Amino acid sequence: MARCDVLGAPNAALDAPLGLLTVSVGENASPAVDAETLARASNATNIKTLPHEDIDMVRADTGTPPDGLGQTHIRAITQIDGYDLSLALFSPENSAAQGSRGVQMINEFVVHTQDASVADAVAATTSSNTTNDKKRTKPFFAGLFD
Repeated sequence: MARCDVLGAPNAALDAPLGLLTVSVGENASPAVDAETLARASNATNIKTLPHEDIDMVRADTGTPPDGLGQTHIRAITQIDGYDLSLALFSPENSAAQGSRGVQMINEFVVHTQDASVADAVAATTSSNTTNDKKRTKPFFAGLFD
């Protein structure tokens, strides 16, 4: 199990409420799935939409929470680089993660994932051996050894 500080959040890790964040990743669905549909598919009840600008989130109850964690949890779904990410945040009952802090934790996870995806894509294109400048030099160097 990775800690928040290991995943790139050293300043927030020590004051973050305890919880379990699960993430499922799959190729984009067509049409896109919303968090309420996702919660219903997982047999959740008492589903309430949570207002958020960029990520579709709901608070819901489950009859089978992970051991030691509350039935109420937050579910979210978003898309990053051609993939659907389905997230579920479980935490102890009456935890700060059950409210706005949980929404913030999911949002930060998604933002860091998006940032890492962009950084990885930029690194791949700038360090690739297939850039135009590098392609032009290959015939030149090969010609020296003919």
